[in-house]
Parts: sequence; C-alpha cells; structure tokens
Amino acid sequence: MKAFVAFDAKTGAIRHVHYEATMEGEARKVDREEVLDPQALGRGEQALDASDLEILEVDTDELQAGRSIDVELFVDPERRTLAQRERPKAG
Repeated sequence: MKAFVAFDAKTGAIRHVHYEATMEGEARKVDREEVLDPQALGRGEQALDASDLEILEVDTDELQAGRSIDVELFVDPERRTLAQRERPKAG
C-alpha cells in the first residue's frame, strides 16, 4: 500500500491523503491528477484549490503512528518530510 499526502506548499498543512493499493514489487507510478482527483478534493465553496498543493509519498506506518488526539501531522516544506507536532489544546 502506498500513501500520498497533498499538502499546502507554504504551511505544510496536510489537506488530503490518497491511498493506492499495489501488488508486491509493483513499480506503478501515481500521477498528480490521480492524487488530486476533483471528487476527492470536494466541490463548491469547500473545494480545495489544487494549484496550492504539492504531493509527497509517505510511509503508511508513519501516517498511522501520527493518528493521535494529541498529535498533528504536517509536512516540513523545506525538508519535504512528514513531521508531527503537539496539537494545540482546546479552550
């Protein structure tokens, strides 16, 4: 399984995650249009503007490890790596 994040090029905020099932050893390349499929990005006023987004392939295990109520995942725009930071406390 491959995972791709579409992130804001300036802030690193992750706006969309795309998963691609692959066969063992398969070297299929996923293109930008697949990851930024208009149906996945929404419609109308809530639709994301794909022109501001960049794509990064990430490890699915890293995505799962970052799924915590206390942690927020983002992409470090300079290093182009997945990173995490403490989620701001509500209230």
